[in-house]
Amino acid sequence: MDKSETVLVTGATGYIGGRLVPALVEEGYRVRVLVRDASRIEGRPWADDVEVFVGDLLKPDTLERALDGVSTAYYLVHSMYGGKGFMERDRESARNFVRAGSSLRHVIYLGGLIPEAHDVSAHLASRREVGEILRAGLPVTEFRAGPIIGSGSASFEMVRYLTERLPVMTAPRWIENEVEPIAVGDVLKYLTQALERKPLGVIDIGGDRLTFRDMMQGYAKVRGLRRTIITVPVLAPKLALWVGLVTPISNSLAVPLIEGIIHPVVGNTERAEELFPEINPLPYIQSVYTIRRDCDIPRSRRKDSNEVERHSGRRIILFYFGAAGAYQGEKKHLRGQPARSRVQRFYRFGRRQGMAGLGMGLAFKRFYGQAGRRAGTQAREETSDGASCR
Repeated sequence: MDKSETVLVTGATGYIGGRLVPALVEEGYRVRVLVRDASRIEGRPWADDVEVFVGDLLKPDTLERALDGVSTAYYLVHSMYGGKGFMERDRESARNFVRAGSSLRHVIYLGGLIPEAHDVSAHLASRREVGEILRAGLPVTEFRAGPIIGSGSASFEMVRYLTERLPVMTAPRWIENEVEPIAVGDVLKYLTQALERKPLGVIDIGGDRLTFRDMMQGYAKVRGLRRTIITVPVLAPKLALWVGLVTPISNSLAVPLIEGIIHPVVGNTERAEELFPEINPLPYIQSVYTIRRDCDIPRSRRKDSNEVERHSGRRIILFYFGAAGAYQGEKKHLRGQPARSRVQRFYRFGRRQGMAGLGMGLAFKRFYGQAGRRAGTQAREETSDGASCR
């Protein structure tokens, strides 16, 4: 692509878009961004280096001016936070973009790896459908990625906070599923280098394969923490509703994240290796070491009086009660019974399973006032765009 031409970035205020724009500017590209609210990019270091157009993919009449004179565009928009009717919104946004961008020569879209299962989560299904709509009407390169590893990434922050704050975790069996994480820096390399290629269709990208348990234990190793994770032989996807008790991640974001990994999430990266041989994705552990270095995350644990207050043993116990309630909520014959009864039944179930019961016992007895109060370590807070720490 000729760097004198303008490239459009939709979703410029999102996690990836907010990092891609400065990368493109640094490479010398002329960048135009499409945002719904121009005030959201005020104060960003690159705000004065790009053209800003206000528009909404759900309002077709606002797209024509933004696409005028553009031959290449990034499509980085999706409804991660969901809400009623999010699939229809994603579908309509993609269709409006295809109609308005009929003269585009190349669209670069970042989607998600799709599990080989019949009951794919609604969010992953929506992202797959968006890719299909774009490819049906425009020349597209669609990168499909698994969990993105970087400071501020929802997937990584969930791993970080769960590992930091739960010395012992009783977890459902989906943590043994394989995933294929990729460093945010590598995602940006694929996105920027795709500008110099013709449209390539669907390309799976990722690093090494490991389980979600391995991701947490790997993070613990980098941080110098000892963590015990006990697997409960149930799926309990509703456990996502309780992630907010021990992490800063909202339920509206945690639910789609966990629903997306109740099946293995891995891809075939052979095409990526063939088409982008110069990109060698970082192994997961090295990605975490990079974040620790760039974000100044200390190896040794430190106490913080505010966090001790916020994340006391009471919150840790609520997490385990939530896990118990989530499991029992899936049992039809227990629906409608008091929460205490559900927890008691779950605990008896855990005792029958041996180690699961041991994990619950340790959580209730030992870590209520001891490790629970020490589980308040918090990594450095990120800025909204995380430009200096990724």
